Amino acid sequence: MFSRALLLASFSLLIPPFAHADELRVVFEGAGVSRSTPVTNLTPQGTTFIVKTAADGFNANQILPKAAASYVQGEKPALVDEAISLILTERPLDALKLLEPFVEQQRPSAGLIGNQWEGAARAAVVAYGLTGNTDKCNALGKEISDSTPEQGNDPIISLGRILLLPFSTPLEDRLNALASLVSENSAAEVSAYASFFRALRLQKAKRSPEALEAYLLIPCAYPTGGRVLNGIAEMNAAEILAPQPARREEAVALLTSAVSYAQATSAAAEAEKRLKSLK
Repeated sequence: MFSRALLLASFSLLIPPFAHADELRVVFEGAGVSRSTPVTNLTPQGTTFIVKTAADGFNANQILPKAAASYVQGEKPALVDEAISLILTERPLDALKLLEPFVEQQRPSAGLIGNQWEGAARAAVVAYGLTGNTDKCNALGKEISDSTPEQGNDPIISLGRILLLPFSTPLEDRLNALASLVSENSAAEVSAYASFFRALRLQKAKRSPEALEAYLLIPCAYPTGGRVLNGIAEMNAAEILAPQPARREEAVALLTSAVSYAQATSAAAEAEKRLKSLK
């Protein structure tokens, strides 16, 4: 297993923090003209944006109506997937070192089509829940909900509250609370996260058959919950199966899939390492 220092050092070489932040741009359309500027070049103010620096045909301090912002252009930066990988491999504090600056940086795009703020903010809520940071967990959950008021409270709030349960909470109560979110009535991402943390607790309690079922439920029933979630669930499932000679081939298949799902994250490197040791 990587040491924390080695992990962060290798990650910094692979994916410099915020390397792709300027590629996320808000597109403004009107009067037959389409222009864009980086999310980081905008300051939200009420129903408007204020342009920070003259660029892309915009003037410094120019006021733009939010209603003219059409969508956010650009792909999800790799640092978000790496942060999710760190959360799922029980390093939420390291994940927050990546997520907190990005969430702050991308906040102006909240509520816009194609924004990358919401996904990162939801991951941060999970990390805050795991670290017991009630104030930040609740505040960010509310902020996510406020960004899409027509949808009501974001379902990630319920997951955050369960993860915040005190350590004195009996295991069965924790498991039942997580199981209540694994449902067709929940968002796929929330169901996948809930099933994962339920599986993790079952695995630590040495209830391997139940843990295996909960891990495998994620890529089977909630694959749209996130590719990194799928990959690390399969990696953990393979860990349960690998010691069983009759199921070794299943473990190899799961690790092979995990490497693909979690590509470009430290978890993919770990899955590949485990795969080589089994072959």
